[in-house]
Amino acid sequence: MRTILLSLMALSVLVGCGRPSPLAPGTPAARSPQPPAEGTPIVVKIPASPTPGSLQALEEAIRKGDWAAARAAYEAAGAPPLPAERLNAWMEQALRGIVRAQKEGQPERGERIRADALALVGRGCRCLDPQGGLRPDAAPAGLRVEWVLALSLAGRPGGAALGGTEPLPEWGRKWIAARFGREPSAIPPLVDAQICPIADHLFLIVGFYILQLDGPFHGEAPGLSALSEGERDPERYYVLCEADRIQWVNAMSGGRGTALEAEWDGKGFRSMGVERANPAADTYQEVRRHVEAGELEEALRAYEEGAFTRQVDEDPELATEALRQGLAVAQRRAEAGDAAGAARALHAALTLASIPYELEGPTFLPQDWAIRPRSLEEWAREAFYGPSLDPALYREALAHYARYLARSGRAREAEPILRGLIVLSPDYAPAYLDLGDALWDLGKQEEAREFYRRHLALRPGEEPPPRVRERLGRSAAHRHLFHSEG
Repeated sequence: MRTILLSLMALSVLVGCGRPSPLAPGTPAARSPQPPAEGTPIVVKIPASPTPGSLQALEEAIRKGDWAAARAAYEAAGAPPLPAERLNAWMEQALRGIVRAQKEGQPERGERIRADALALVGRGCRCLDPQGGLRPDAAPAGLRVEWVLALSLAGRPGGAALGGTEPLPEWGRKWIAARFGREPSAIPPLVDAQICPIADHLFLIVGFYILQLDGPFHGEAPGLSALSEGERDPERYYVLCEADRIQWVNAMSGGRGTALEAEWDGKGFRSMGVERANPAADTYQEVRRHVEAGELEEALRAYEEGAFTRQVDEDPELATEALRQGLAVAQRRAEAGDAAGAARALHAALTLASIPYELEGPTFLPQDWAIRPRSLEEWAREAFYGPSLDPALYREALAHYARYLARSGRAREAEPILRGLIVLSPDYAPAYLDLGDALWDLGKQEEAREFYRRHLALRPGEEPPPRVRERLGRSAAHRHLFHSEG
């Protein structure tokens, strides 16, 4: 049950906050019937009996499962009113045909059966409106209303796809409420409804209410008392059917979920318990454990494979710790001669710290940094909602990451990061030195010398690294940069 709950929760994030359409085998009808007027009396009309000969072709077509031919034969026989017992039997046969079609992956065939059978029933009982809704005032005695409702809900194409759902028919809401002694308001119009084949029986499930279509059982989902009051909203639940059980799964956005499960025992349903899951908290704890252990790549993997990671995204303290650990791990790896490993550690740390701020993927920089120059502090105030990361810490991690990229043969990737840092933090001298190194490796020697000079201008009196001295030369034009006292 937990696997299904987690899978369904993940799927519900891809579609936003809209109501999902029910999963196979049945989905709500796309047509909402006009409800009967309030207070309309129910008048039972007894149809005239058709002659046996007039129904021979009709019966033969239904026996073959050819509902289009059945409709044609019925019209050819003069479209006589039909007795309730025949209509009930035909509706059951149609519904089982729809279930078979859906199991065989042919929802369009199921929809054709539904449309033809419902049209036949509507003409035969003289009790459906043009939209397929039941008119209680015209229903013949003995007509199984639950079969009419099930047929109106079954066979819609779409399988397990999620999306918007049409409201439950108003007449169906009122009938279900009356059947279970509830007010109509107890059944929301967007409640999930399913037709479930379980142990060779057919069940109609509307929210938490269960009706056996081919038998006497009816009742509420067992185990409801284990749910808190806030968890009992049927609009929040999917209904899922298996061979011998029903599951009600509440896959809420935000990383929490509840599943209620009931198993058929041959006479009724018994509760299999309630399961609650909080994958957001599980992911957060796993990510934090890896970060605190200095396992940055493992932390990023846990983030990417986890579910509902918003709790990770919204914790600036965790992001800060990831950057600190990333710098420490990267330094150890670099000192051991593993520049590529150092870059990987900082890539993971920066990814964990940057994901919630909508930064440019491979560069970890704001998407518009080249369009509107500003300082790193200004950027931090704009890009980091809530308590922001320390701009100096982020800048240091970003600079070291670019440095290790260049040292591991990835100067082309380092260049845009360093150029962005200079835009954001024009007084940060290490970025000029590292950009000069990256440009030199890319064969842009003249531009590299210019950034070396700008680095030295920001560090007057500081002896340049040997490589910079060699690349710039000891000409009189540059010597004042090496020995200026400021």
